[in-house]
Parts: sequence; C-alpha cells; structure tokens
Amino acid sequence: MMHIEEVKNNQFYQFPQWLLKEPYNVLSDKAKLIYMLLFDRRTLSVENKWFDDDGKVYMYFTNEQFMELLKCSEKTIIKSKKELSNFGLLNEVRQGINKPNRLYINGTVKVTGQDLNNLQHGTVKVTGQDLNNLQGINTNNINTNISILNNQNLVPSNQTTTNYIYSIAEQEFGRLLSPMEIETIRTMIKENNHDLIKEAIKRTKLQGKTNLNYVRGILRNWRDDNITTIEQIEAKEKSRKSKQEEVSEYDTW
Repeated sequence: MMHIEEVKNNQFYQFPQWLLKEPYNVLSDKAKLIYMLLFDRRTLSVENKWFDDDGKVYMYFTNEQFMELLKCSEKTIIKSKKELSNFGLLNEVRQGINKPNRLYINGTVKVTGQDLNNLQHGTVKVTGQDLNNLQGINTNNINTNISILNNQNLVPSNQTTTNYIYSIAEQEFGRLLSPMEIETIRTMIKENNHDLIKEAIKRTKLQGKTNLNYVRGILRNWRDDNITTIEQIEAKEKSRKSKQEEVSEYDTW
C-alpha cells in the first residue's frame, strides 16, 4: 500500500485515453508509449518557444532517447513512429545534417472542459477567441494554431515545475537532456528546493560546466551547510565577501 507522502511525490506521464479506443487500440504498445512521451514534452516545447511560424508546437526527441527510455532497438522505434505516422498522429520534419528532427503530434478528440482548465492554469494562456477555435477541432491541444501569449510572462505551476527545470537545464547547457539526465533531475526535484536546483544549474553554466554531476555537487555543498533558500545563499556570499574585504584592508596596513 502506498503512503500519502509517496503518492504526493510520485510523478506521472499523461496517457490519452482515446489511444485505447478504436481505431487506435491496434497500435503497438511501443507506438503508444512514444506518443505518451511526446505528449509529455508539450509543456517543455512551449517554455522553450518551440513552435513554428504557424503557431504549431513541435518537440525534440531523438531515436536514441526513445531507445534508452523504452529499452528497445532503433528498428523498433522507427517502426513504431511509422505506425503513428500512418494514423496521422505524428509528423516528422527533417532539419538538416546534425540537427534533430522536429516532431509534431496530432490528436483526435475534442477539447473538454478539463482540457481548457488545464490550458488556462498550465503554461499556455488562451484567449476567448482561442477557446472558441478549440471547441470543434480534431486535436488534443497540440499541432494547432493556438496563440501563445508572451512566453516571458508564463509562470510554471506545480504541475509543470519538472518540465520548467528541464527547460532551464537545456537552455543553460545548450543541448537536449539525455534520458538519464532527465531521471537525475527528477531525483533532484524530490530531494531539493526547486529554486536551489535552478540556481545550481545557472552557477554550473557560469563555471563553464554543462553536466549534472557539477550541479549535484553544488546542491550537496549547500545541503551540508544547511542552506535551503536563495536568501541564505546570498547572505553567506555577502558575509564571505565582507570577510575578504576585511582581510584585504588589514593587509594594506
């Protein structure tokens, strides 16, 4: 039996129920899981402003990342993606040599009241006109011409904190996270203050590093010093700077 704290700390992937209904229920399990993983990446795409000139959201997810998460061969991944493409659920757009393909996912069901509520309280702000446009379209919030309003003003809710930290790490490191790094961040989130994680990632970049081991080292040092807030970090640095200035002033005598 699960303890209440375990339930609170658990994180889940969203799995669209219509994938288990006709005609999509004939898709292979791997194809459904690939769709689920891409479905989960939507928030990260919005936060990274990964949408084209038509306002259609796309995702980055390499075959290698799918292979690592799903523990299968590239042949299986390619076959499963082909299944999704044949059902009109996935469009893959090549960008050129050494660049990851853009992945667009499509949906099939009308947006429900709950979907609209999630949009309004998640990472995408929708105007009244947008809501009218959403009511009758064959999509599940993705690959649509939704107006994404000033991303700089988007504040992540508790539900999107994990993806928000993924976004910060990828922006600071200048690359996509590997599946193993994604799991490492999930563990960090369970063990650390979210603001401290973001601060540690930024400080890692300032040191010219782009790996999570360095981030974990920073977090470990703060934990050893009983630091749990940004304010405590700033206070400690201010105190250290003050002491250094005192020593410098003493040396001039």
